[in-house]
Amino acid sequence: MDISKLSLLGVIAVALMSVAFLLGAWAAWRKSVSLREVVWFGIGFHLVFVALPLLVSHDVYLYSMYGRILRIHHANPYLVTPGHFPGDPVLPFVSEEWRDLPPPYGPAFLQLAGVVSRLVRSPSGLILAFKAMAGAASVGTMLIVAGVASRRAPARAPFAAVAVGWNPAILVHVVGGGHIDALLGLSIAIALALSLTDSAPAPRRPARMSLSGLGATAALATGALLKVVLALPLLLQLAAVAVRQAPGRRIRVLMQHLAIVCAIGLASVGPFLRSFGFIRALTEVSKQSNAPAASSFFKVMGRLVAGGSGGGSRQVDLVVEAVFFLAILAGLGLLAVHLVRQSPSLSAWETADAWGWQLMILMLAAPLIWPWYAAWVAPLIWLLPTVPRTAALTVSVGLPSFVAVGEGLLAPHLFQMSKAMATTLAAPIFLALLAWLLVELAQRTRAGLPLSMEMPISA
Repeated sequence: MDISKLSLLGVIAVALMSVAFLLGAWAAWRKSVSLREVVWFGIGFHLVFVALPLLVSHDVYLYSMYGRILRIHHANPYLVTPGHFPGDPVLPFVSEEWRDLPPPYGPAFLQLAGVVSRLVRSPSGLILAFKAMAGAASVGTMLIVAGVASRRAPARAPFAAVAVGWNPAILVHVVGGGHIDALLGLSIAIALALSLTDSAPAPRRPARMSLSGLGATAALATGALLKVVLALPLLLQLAAVAVRQAPGRRIRVLMQHLAIVCAIGLASVGPFLRSFGFIRALTEVSKQSNAPAASSFFKVMGRLVAGGSGGGSRQVDLVVEAVFFLAILAGLGLLAVHLVRQSPSLSAWETADAWGWQLMILMLAAPLIWPWYAAWVAPLIWLLPTVPRTAALTVSVGLPSFVAVGEGLLAPHLFQMSKAMATTLAAPIFLALLAWLLVELAQRTRAGLPLSMEMPISA
């Protein structure tokens, strides 16, 4: 069958999956399905997508190449790019735009990719290895959040499992594409499970509960060293750790958590201490954008006003990027103020909600937004109130539909049509969701309302 027709069938299949996911989420919310049914179906879905060929994105080859540079070629991926190894059997599968760039991933993931690439040599074996890793991490995330929800908010447990296990963005793009973001979701889920045992008021908190809080910080720090996006939830975690303590204990407890972060950081960064390539890679990534990103709509409109000249277009892009970066900082600032104001009675639930709010704001304001980013917030969807929950579900079903064609060379007409629809439809929708999130967060902060006010949680 013609590749364009196959791509069109793929788009239709993803759209049908999105509808099925929403119906499943609605049934789970109404308690029409049991947690056991949701979990078993979720495991089955993951097995199917691990077994399928590589879907949409080819980032898994990039992971493999960075791992091979580290363990097979014995070089530093932050200093030596994939293009320096023209004879490597994996290089032909790596997108040309990434061949001369250092990795935008954290040192912990590079070390993990190095281990995988050392154990598995063939390109097909590497695909299966990374897909199996993504599938296992995603199933683990689903089981953890299902277990936490069944103990603390049983009515939402089926919905919590559906949000991860049936999510089309996770199944098609994260598991089907073998993406690293499954590990970020797992880090968030582990941090959530550990932090919930650290919810007693500071004067009555025993040492065991403090250790679980340290474990939550360690999980977020590990995630941030896989991919830097989890640095923002980590900052909120550290702020919450400080303000939840009695005044005389704040510095001591915060230093304990910072020591854990530094220890994990040094363990993973050690082999790359002389490298500044990671910062350069993040700078290069920050210059990129894609059609569904909320900022893309303003960039397109600004370029039309500027007349399409190269210098004018770049100035427009810089202004738009600065505005959206300020939106991310505004969200972080509002959440920090909220946590400080809630300090006398700040709970671990409220802190976890802050992670979810911040990750949604980051996702919607970033210059790049891909379907696999949904894995960041999926473990927290069940905790969130209406506005961020609606935004997360919209991203989970919208992005896979607009980014169902990953390679323009394979189906150029369908790719261009998908890109145009993403700019004219998806980007304005995501922009509206971002504005809605920020307004809602500002109102809750000003009124002193909890971040998850609508849901009762058992202690």
